[in-house]
Amino acid sequence: MNWSDLELERNSAADLLTTEGLHRDSINRIYYAVYRRAAERVQRFGPFKGGRWANPPHDEVPGLLGCLSGYSNESKAEMRSIFNEMLKKRVDADYRPGVVIDETVVKEVYRKARKFKKLIG
Repeated sequence: MNWSDLELERNSAADLLTTEGLHRDSINRIYYAVYRRAAERVQRFGPFKGGRWANPPHDEVPGLLGCLSGYSNESKAEMRSIFNEMLKKRVDADYRPGVVIDETVVKEVYRKARKFKKLIG
């Protein structure tokens, strides 16, 4: 299994959860699919601290995206912005029960994920 396999699994899980109306869990899986795509690209900037997995810390990914070569500054800025927005939505979905997470929010997160994947390739 590799980063791409993990991403595909998360996308499939998000689709199933969305179909079942489990919006918060769907957002979690969409975010982790995007995280895996980003982690695959920025892992070369490691090694990272963090125990046995030593993956890029979530809050460091936006800065690491800015270090990627082969992308315009505008694209990198947009990737960082989208990643930050998606991380916020994932945190809202997982830890803030008072925040409304409905079908509209899920659709927006899916749209952002597609845009991120298009930008990062």
